[in-house]
Amino acid sequence: MTRVAPLCGVLIMLPCLFCEAAPASALPDTGRGTSVSDPSAVAIEAQQNYDAGMEVIASDPPRAHGHFVKSAELYQLLADVPLANGELSYNLGNAWIQAGNPGKAIAALLDAQLLLPGDARVANSLAHARTQVESGAAMPQSATPLDRAAAWWAWLSPSTRALTATALWLSLWIVVAGGVWTRWSARVPWRTVIASLAACSAVMTGTCLADTVRTTLHPPGVITSETTVARKGNGEGFSAAFSEPLKRGMEFTLIEARPQWIHVRLADGQSAWVRSGDAHVAGAWAADPGAGTL
Repeated sequence: MTRVAPLCGVLIMLPCLFCEAAPASALPDTGRGTSVSDPSAVAIEAQQNYDAGMEVIASDPPRAHGHFVKSAELYQLLADVPLANGELSYNLGNAWIQAGNPGKAIAALLDAQLLLPGDARVANSLAHARTQVESGAAMPQSATPLDRAAAWWAWLSPSTRALTATALWLSLWIVVAGGVWTRWSARVPWRTVIASLAACSAVMTGTCLADTVRTTLHPPGVITSETTVARKGNGEGFSAAFSEPLKRGMEFTLIEARPQWIHVRLADGQSAWVRSGDAHVAGAWAADPGAGTL
């Protein structure tokens, strides 16, 4: 059963709530600007409700559900400031999982995945949230050449690749220093060793940069409304793109954003326009220049 991360990590960082963050022009305007007078109290109450729900989940499911909904709503207040904190997004996602809203759970966990790359807890919670989604709401397919290339290194977490790249670069300079110290002794194939380390470190670094470009230009997202009519253009005057509305929890990748509307690519490769209020784009907390980071 999914558990919420320790509350102390969030509380320690709450004083940084309104620090300035860099804008992200590629993301749609979320329109979020909620003010929380006492974030610490809200976080504590959210955690208390979650814990209360966990205590009665087996004996009194309806009561537990009420606690989980309250917990999720309180965490959502903090997330709507807006701010960028991986632990808070992780907590929020877990609360929405227990509250039975996989759309909002996936939304929060996609944010957590960007803020805590390679975190196994986030990956596990996200996988669990996806099991709650109604069949037919699949993950988006890899459509761009960069997406298809990323499939080759997706098995290795971003944090592992970053650490590997750093270790390789350090090893490269240690070897160079060793060559200088020994006056490039002929007994060591210096050129081969240096070229190999340089190539491997460049590849690892390139994968990290490619991931950053992918999530910046075309970040992932999810439908959060119960049902959403996808349209052929960015307006109610355009006809419906599909015979049935999109389902809550259906994931997509962002193609472009316009006022009140976003252009998305779905799991089957088809694209359509949906109202931005019916969906969540990962990293949307950075679209507001006044967004904070924790």
